Amino acid sequence: MKKNISYLAVLVLVISSFVACKKDDTTTAAATVTSSFAIRGTTFNTSTGSGVSAFQAINSFGTLVTYGLTSDGKGKGLVYISFYGTARPAAGQYNITATNPTAANQVTLLVQDSVSVAKQGLFNPTGTDNVKATVALTSAGKLSITLPSTQLTGSNFDNTNSSNTVITTTTATVSGTFTEQ
Repeated sequence: MKKNISYLAVLVLVISSFVACKKDDTTTAAATVTSSFAIRGTTFNTSTGSGVSAFQAINSFGTLVTYGLTSDGKGKGLVYISFYGTARPAAGQYNITATNPTAANQVTLLVQDSVSVAKQGLFNPTGTDNVKATVALTSAGKLSITLPSTQLTGSNFDNTNSSNTVITTTTATVSGTFTEQ
């Protein structure tokens, strides 16, 4: 139980740093992102009418943020792809790490899904499967990122009983493509 509480405290800090942080003054103008990605076997797409944002400088990381919906519009998926430094990443291969990137060839993820009251998860990469994200630039200079199947670890939040959230440590995978328009 003590491990779960400390793990949750770390997750809250990570989410707070991404969501409630002051954006850097060099934030790139927002564009739209089209994406199709899968978390724990559930597919999410931005074409279902979900909102998206694009590459932006958040604190000391350059982050592509996108979320999508399931085909029925009920499930939501969110992916933060964070690169070292605030500059747009160059085309190439980036090692997917479990922690914040500390070198120019690294990237990390924060992944969240909410499919039902019993299936809501928050995950980050294990960093042990040695996979690489591929970054390409379109002819217009926009980012196109491909994530191979990447092992994740995190927590599932089962809110079936509204007075008792059951939190379990679980594993998952994420994969997909994310392209600025």
